[in-house]
Amino acid sequence: MKMVLKFLVQNLMPYYLQKKHKPQPITLLLQGNAELPLKTEYKYLGLTVQRNGTYALHIQKVAAKCRARLNVIRLLKGTSWCAGKRPLLTIYRSLVRSVIEYGMEAYFVSSSNMLKPLVKIQNDALRLCLGAMPSTPVVCL
Repeated sequence: MKMVLKFLVQNLMPYYLQKKHKPQPITLLLQGNAELPLKTEYKYLGLTVQRNGTYALHIQKVAAKCRARLNVIRLLKGTSWCAGKRPLLTIYRSLVRSVIEYGMEAYFVSSSNMLKPLVKIQNDALRLCLGAMPSTPVVCL
């Protein structure tokens, strides 16, 4: 019994990591001279890795997702019955912090400048939940 694997060329997207700033072009050819384009980033288990091995694009996507989720806290804070600190902190933990904590291993190899948007989002969320003024120092939270 002979087994044959057949791949659809449009589903194959090769990816390789390279630390150089100017990567050398690589051409991959299949049987029949079908060329495969190289991807610049790769998404694996929800983490987006760029060709140079950084997670900058992943951090940007997480920051955008968390900013959108902060609007739920703003909405609940601005109602006439106004949710208290405890329910708002629970919503913060479940909606915002869970997104930030998923794939935390990527943050260990990232620079502190890349992580500044995530820190700012966490500080803004805590200010919203605790009812602090926007000018309140982080140390006081």
